[in-house]
Amino acid sequence: PLDPDVKQDSLRIFTRLALAEAKVHGTTKEKVHFHEVGAVDALVDVVGSVLGLKLLGVEEIYASPLPLSRGMVETSHGNFPIPAPATLELLFGWPCKTVEIEGELVTPTGAAILTTLAKYQEKLEFAPQKVGYGAGDSDFKEFPNILRVIIGEKIPRYEQDEIVVLETNLDNTEPQVLGYLMEKLLNSGAKDVFFTPVTMKKNRPGILLTVLADTAQVSKLSEIIFQETYTSGIRMRKESRVKLPRQIIEIQTGYGKARVKLIGQDSNLEVLPEFEDCKMIAQKNNLPFRLVYEQIRQAYLSQKEKK
Repeated sequence: PLDPDVKQDSLRIFTRLALAEAKVHGTTKEKVHFHEVGAVDALVDVVGSVLGLKLLGVEEIYASPLPLSRGMVETSHGNFPIPAPATLELLFGWPCKTVEIEGELVTPTGAAILTTLAKYQEKLEFAPQKVGYGAGDSDFKEFPNILRVIIGEKIPRYEQDEIVVLETNLDNTEPQVLGYLMEKLLNSGAKDVFFTPVTMKKNRPGILLTVLADTAQVSKLSEIIFQETYTSGIRMRKESRVKLPRQIIEIQTGYGKARVKLIGQDSNLEVLPEFEDCKMIAQKNNLPFRLVYEQIRQAYLSQKEKK
C-alpha cells in the first residue's frame, strides 16, 4: 500500500489538475475525464513523482521560471496554441518566460505536479549532493530534451553557534559594584551581561547576574565574578542559538569616519551606527545624539544606493 503522505500529495495534484481541466472545459471537476493526459500516464507521472520524492527524503522543492514555448498542440477537442489552456490555467501566479522554441515544453500534468509541490525562489543557496537526469521522447534543435533534478542541503539563513551561560544570585551588592562588574565583564570578553531582580531565601530581594560567553572565556569571567562579588558559586550551562549574520564596517561621513553595525541581509538588513562613535561625534560637535545617529545611518544608506 502507498504511504498516506504519498496518497495525500497525489490527490492534491490530481485535484488541482481536475480543477484546471474543468475550468477550461466549462464543467466541474467531478465530470472531468483525464483523456487529454491519459489516465494511466497521469497516474504513473503523478504517483511516481510523489513516491520518488518520498523515497529520496526530499523535504522542500524549488523550481526555476517555466518556459512558455510556441506552436500548436493536438487534443481531442482540436488544435490549441501552446501552452495548452489547462497548462496556462495551472501556471497562473508562477513565474514564466517566453522562449522562441516550437513544441510543448510544459504539459498540464507537469505543471500540476510542479505548482502543487514546488516553490519558486529566485536566489537559492544550497550545497548540491546528488543529481538526476530524465530524457523525453521529443527532439528539439535548440537544446537536449532533458529534465535535471538536483538534491542538496539548504544552507541555513541564520548562523548557529554555542555559548555558555553563567548565572549566580547576588544579594547585599551595592549598585555601584554591579555597574562596575558589568563593565569589567564586557571589557573582558563577555558577549552580554544583564541583571534580573529575583526573590531569594527568606524573601530577600536580590539580583540574578547572567553572563553570556564563549567557552574560552569562562575561566577568566568566572574569576572576575568571584573577585568582585560575595557569591560562593556560579551555575554554568551550554546553549545553542541562532542569530542573524552581522558585521561592523567603517564608513566616511560628514564628521569623519564612523563605524556601522549591519545585522541581517537584503531586505531585512538593519543598520545600527556604533554608539561610541555617535557619542564621540555628538560631544565633539555639540550636537544631539539622535541627530548624529540618524545622519550616520543615512550616510550608509546613501553610499549603498550609489554602489
